[in-house]
Amino acid sequence: MITAHLFEQIEASARANISNAIFNGIATEPQGTKWSNALNLLSDKLSQAHSITILTRIARTAYMIEPVNSAITSTKFACRWSENGPAFFSFGQNRDPRAATFTECDQIAEELLGALIDSIDNDDHIATLRLSINHKIISHEIPVDYVDSSPDADRIHRIGNLAWSWDGPAERTVKLRSWLLEQTGVQVPAHNSSVGQVMSAAISQKVAVKTYLTDRAQTGPYQTNREKRWEAHPASVHFASRASASAIERELLEQICFFDGFPEECRDAAIDAGVLRAREVTRCPITLDPLNFSQFASEVINPKHGRSHFQVGHLNPLKTVGRTNDAAGHTAQNIAWISAAGNRIQGDLPLIEARRLVQHISNNYRLLLPEL
Repeated sequence: MITAHLFEQIEASARANISNAIFNGIATEPQGTKWSNALNLLSDKLSQAHSITILTRIARTAYMIEPVNSAITSTKFACRWSENGPAFFSFGQNRDPRAATFTECDQIAEELLGALIDSIDNDDHIATLRLSINHKIISHEIPVDYVDSSPDADRIHRIGNLAWSWDGPAERTVKLRSWLLEQTGVQVPAHNSSVGQVMSAAISQKVAVKTYLTDRAQTGPYQTNREKRWEAHPASVHFASRASASAIERELLEQICFFDGFPEECRDAAIDAGVLRAREVTRCPITLDPLNFSQFASEVINPKHGRSHFQVGHLNPLKTVGRTNDAAGHTAQNIAWISAAGNRIQGDLPLIEARRLVQHISNNYRLLLPEL
């Protein structure tokens, strides 16, 4: 059954499989509870296994969090009401904005279940849930997001502040991701792999981590290390809503589709299917060289530790900017594929400063070494 004790047992166990534990809790709910009613209704649209998976993800979202430990080395599941949750959890004046009592979490879950049941006859929404299971990129993936996650919010994990994000970035992103992963019959020119295989490797090795998980930051007031972006402290520059993270994934996938040499028939078919938007060829934002898909495919299919010619970077580094505009923070407007050379040149400079530096050096070469 879904009880506070169930989640507290998960937190106390060093080896608990959270999905299995919640799965079993939902599967053993008595008839007539909110969980069993939702399961019965959802099972008319999805398989029972898929239905329980969706309900498991709702429970994970409502009741638990996975904060970084005090050593900033790993993450561990904790209850929202637990003293073992995010640093300095308290229910007094300094209450962490991510904390909530079990009763509040239970009410959040009830709201999400009720809203899901209300939209259960929408085939597009059911299709999105199915795709998020069949082609998930991150554990417990679900199109639910905070309504208000402003950095100065007193509390973000509260009743009325979590909602289904239908028809938003999450839905559009999972459609593009699924379409690309299913391109197993389209071969990459001069390469022994399909587009689907390349995209699967790219997503697992690069896109998922850079999009959805925080970097390791051991300085500053909010230290992070591979937390889910929306579970970091909302005042941290490493925080991003699920919607922002989904938009970033889509941006990175779209950029790959416009790498030089990406199979045109595949790209055109994606545009015709309405899952991809036309755009210019993808170039390194520093060197302005077009990024090559065949080289990218070779690198992700046969990766070499410590060597990467294709990296994901913030155009304006997080530590130099806030989250107050589109050109700052962990947003789709502030992220791009970048070449290794471009990344070395940029360092920790904002994009405009890096470009001015390149231009300054180029002018010097034209004046002083015109023979080159």
